[in-house]
Amino acid sequence: MGARRDRRSTHGEEPGATADLHLRALQSIDVSFTIADPHQPDTPLIWVNDAFTRTTGYPFAEAVGRNCRFLQGPRSDRATAAKLGDAVRERRPARVELLNYRKDGSTFWNEIVLAPVFDRDGRLTHFVGVQDDVTARVEARAEREELLARERRTRSSAELATRVEEAARGRLELLWAATNGMVSALRRAPAALRALTDVLVPGLADLAVVDLAGAEGAGVDFAGDLAGGEGSGRIALSGLDGGLVAAFIAAEAAGEPAGPARGLVGQILATGQPVLISQVSEADLAAATTCPAQLDAYRRLRPRSIIAVPLSAGGRAVGTLRLISTTASRHHYDRDDLNLTVELGRRAGLLLENAHLYGRAHAVAETLQRSLLPDMPNIPGLTFAARYLPASDTARVGGDWYDVLLLPGGKVGLAIGDVMGHDLPAAAAMAQFRSTLRAYAWELVGPGEVLDRLDRLVQGLAMDSFATAFFAILEPDPAGGGATLTYANAGHLPPLLSLGGTGEHAVRPLTGAQSIMLGVTATRGRDEVSVPFPAGSTLLLYTDGLVEQRGQDIDDGIGLAAARLAGYAPAAGAARTGLARAELEELADTLIREVAGDEPQQDDIAVLLVQLAGDVLPTWD
Repeated sequence: MGARRDRRSTHGEEPGATADLHLRALQSIDVSFTIADPHQPDTPLIWVNDAFTRTTGYPFAEAVGRNCRFLQGPRSDRATAAKLGDAVRERRPARVELLNYRKDGSTFWNEIVLAPVFDRDGRLTHFVGVQDDVTARVEARAEREELLARERRTRSSAELATRVEEAARGRLELLWAATNGMVSALRRAPAALRALTDVLVPGLADLAVVDLAGAEGAGVDFAGDLAGGEGSGRIALSGLDGGLVAAFIAAEAAGEPAGPARGLVGQILATGQPVLISQVSEADLAAATTCPAQLDAYRRLRPRSIIAVPLSAGGRAVGTLRLISTTASRHHYDRDDLNLTVELGRRAGLLLENAHLYGRAHAVAETLQRSLLPDMPNIPGLTFAARYLPASDTARVGGDWYDVLLLPGGKVGLAIGDVMGHDLPAAAAMAQFRSTLRAYAWELVGPGEVLDRLDRLVQGLAMDSFATAFFAILEPDPAGGGATLTYANAGHLPPLLSLGGTGEHAVRPLTGAQSIMLGVTATRGRDEVSVPFPAGSTLLLYTDGLVEQRGQDIDDGIGLAAARLAGYAPAAGAARTGLARAELEELADTLIREVAGDEPQQDDIAVLLVQLAGDVLPTWD
């Protein structure tokens, strides 16, 4: 017989002894170990080691015969536990972390590794499980995740706060820029509103438009008063590009006149309430337009958001400010944008009301001022041109004045002056100065004596007014073919004399006979200077508003006026013809336009031009 195979292990132990060795080994390790029988109902545990008991508090007798789910409790995650059940049914391994309960009710995080056991023929015999108390690891991980989450929340909150702060700062900067733009053109409402829309595009809108109501819509024709005669209620329109502006104009032109509460503009004017359309819908477009043709035109604009607010003056809506963003824009209007636009509309409305009141008051003041100035006399051989422009930043009368008066003996008096101040007392003082100077000049005293007497009157009556004044007497000189100009100056800017009749085009300032201004201190014996005034000569008398501009030296202004005067001096061959009235009027306009400039006037301007023709009569009686 052949040799019988030895069934002992290589160590000389029987198979039963080997199994016992394995169990004793599993019993001795400090890792919780279990064995479950999948062939019994509910796959109960059939063996646990001592480490299991130390971990869970359940002894061998209380654990064996039960499914391991007895370790689960109210806070155990059912989805995670279900993964173990799925692994058992599918006979595959699994690894999970599950909150389990000890026998005393305390909890611990249990990392469970479950694995199926198969025999040599591939049949499932058991499931083994290894449990490890990973509470410290899970809690550390949870704490770390909480710290990371807290950091993310803090960072997110900080980023949100930064975005909110940047948005608020952006709105404040936009409000400041828009307000500053309007204030810079405070007395010119159309320019101020155009400055507003220019700031809003692209700062807040793709299109910004201001419309004013006529008399029917507002009770006061603001459009007629402030639109500069354009015949339209649209005062300002700004867009990102010309194509967008053209499309908007076409869309507006396609509409029918918006009666009460028709269209968006009509609705705002009727109700005086702002409108925010955060996301424009087809229904919104239909409500904002007045007819199907306009609706189609507005669709082509592809508006995304619209804000429309009233411009209120005198307690009623007199206009509207509309902001439109398109689908290609980053602007998507919200309540904060509406609040900002409402505030801008409020400020624009105040500007309109102030500009309207100012315009009316300015017109009254200018009419009153002009009524105090003389009409130019008709004197053979002499041509006159005069201009008076009140300061653009005030609606009050001022103290600038000029005068031309016929005196006995064929003489002509020429005067110009400036009473300090821009108010009714200054205008009243100016009227007194002018009438008193006329009375003294009629007595045929010299210009110096006239100014002396005028100064003594101011001192004696305690008029509390200071004034500069220039007074000259033009006397014909039949022998010389021209005239003589005798003058005195009380603190006034030097007039400019162009000696066209000499063949020289130089302009000389009349700087002689200077003395202190009127009303400062008693002065006696003011000097006088006499200069030739040849045929063809032109004299320019002016107040400081003509030559004194912000940021410009007054001498530069006088030099510019002298250059313009020299350019209009007649050539020697035309000395005896002089300048025609039309040419002298054009010279006056040129002086105002080019010397005073386009900046808002800070002071009144008075200009008097006197031209002596070549065919002067011996007397002007």
